[in-house]
Amino acid sequence: MPDALNTKPVQSPREPPAAKRLSDLALRFTLGKLNANECDHTTLIALIAWLLLKSDEAIATQRIISGLRGLDRSGCPPLAPGRGYNETVAGFWITIVRRYLTTRVHHADPARAVRSVVEAFAGKPELIFDYFSRRRLHSWEARAHWIEPDIKPLPDAPAPTDRTDP
Repeated sequence: MPDALNTKPVQSPREPPAAKRLSDLALRFTLGKLNANECDHTTLIALIAWLLLKSDEAIATQRIISGLRGLDRSGCPPLAPGRGYNETVAGFWITIVRRYLTTRVHHADPARAVRSVVEAFAGKPELIFDYFSRRRLHSWEARAHWIEPDIKPLPDAPAPTDRTDP
């Protein structure tokens, strides 16, 4: 099976935000206060990576989920095609980014690590459909809680933990 994490972006991703700006964006993201023009796929992937790098996994996961839920209130588009917060979509991107950070990124500088993640995934918002059918991903079950992929298993990584409501 080819390594799903060893891929190049399909399209040129936008430049990830600088470290200082990422800190500000991360704070506003976790508070549900991002503006709609700040909610593109590149920024969301960068924020997931930044939060995973800056906190332990359980805290980072809670902050990411809280931030993604806040996107609905701020008028931002969801992380994947469809409407509203989706627990499975959140879990997918947290898992994929976490796995990439632990297996592919070997520098201590968080800004460089985020850049590496963005280069790998920012041009691939449809990557999720390599693992989940649209029907399964857009189901109420997938929106409410983590469900396993129905096309192929995720790369060797467990689903994110501690998915309770904040």
